[in-house]
Amino acid sequence: MCKNFCLLLLPFLFIQILSAEDKLLEKNILEFDVESLKVVNLGKQINSPQRDYSPFITYDFKEIYFTSDRNGSIMTREGHFSHDIWKAKIKYENDSLKFENVQNCTNLNTPYNEGSIFIAKDGVYMTYCNTPMGIGDCDLFKLIQLNGKTQVINLGEPINSRYFESGLSISSNRKTIYFASNRPNGSRYVMENIDIFRSQMDENNKWQTPERLPFNSGGMEANPFIISDNVTLIFSSKNLRPNYGGSDIYITRLDKKTSKWTIPQNMGSKINSKWDEITPFVNKNGTMMFFSSNRKDIKDACGDYDLYMVEFPIPLIEETER
Repeated sequence: MCKNFCLLLLPFLFIQILSAEDKLLEKNILEFDVESLKVVNLGKQINSPQRDYSPFITYDFKEIYFTSDRNGSIMTREGHFSHDIWKAKIKYENDSLKFENVQNCTNLNTPYNEGSIFIAKDGVYMTYCNTPMGIGDCDLFKLIQLNGKTQVINLGEPINSRYFESGLSISSNRKTIYFASNRPNGSRYVMENIDIFRSQMDENNKWQTPERLPFNSGGMEANPFIISDNVTLIFSSKNLRPNYGGSDIYITRLDKKTSKWTIPQNMGSKINSKWDEITPFVNKNGTMMFFSSNRKDIKDACGDYDLYMVEFPIPLIEETER
């Protein structure tokens, strides 16, 4: 199993403090009391004793996709269950979510590791790791249909590099891609340092050279997800402060007038815990967030990393976009 891939699940502890506040805006973007929120485990219908993470809900809210190394995943050449993409049908009954027909997406998976999936209007995007199709350790790919068959296309440079890329998210207008990478910061390369990058598409539909976003701490920021308003970003960080322990989930917003990001805000001690909270996903209305955690303080924890959800009284979407 690739070492860098596991960094998203079992992050190391870093002590470097955010040094880019002069480039960020001081602005509160959370319009509700985060300490009043209730986090719910999605339950044994979908969680397993193994690692379940990187949830993605389809636009029509009928299916959930996620990554897992549970029993039934494709075996690696070393004889271990690989990290595969799984899916389940969603039903909303009696004000609660139910899941059925949990199954391996065999048409997407390989004997290697699949890190995450993102379904956009123009196709399916995925992370594949340790694959002969890759440039580096983990790469970002796009799946297209050609002559009735699925073709897996490496996004290539400048998105991918000979290092590690994962956790992509694409804006709803398909003009901006966000992802995590441990590519060097100038001449400096530290394997465990993972930052969030952004690339924009030019008029020729080519991705431009990715920029390292200014709120990165020099430690580990990963799992970016851009909400449907195209300006609000959620992600996980080990190094930003305040921090309740392990990886926490943070939120920031791109100010349209100044083109500056707000100082990331921790999403509070109800969502975050002394364990790890990673791979957040927010529905199109900005009213629900799904994520993964290895916490043990909430009823019905099933295994290593489980899938959780939380509902918001006010949408996370920027007010003018609601």
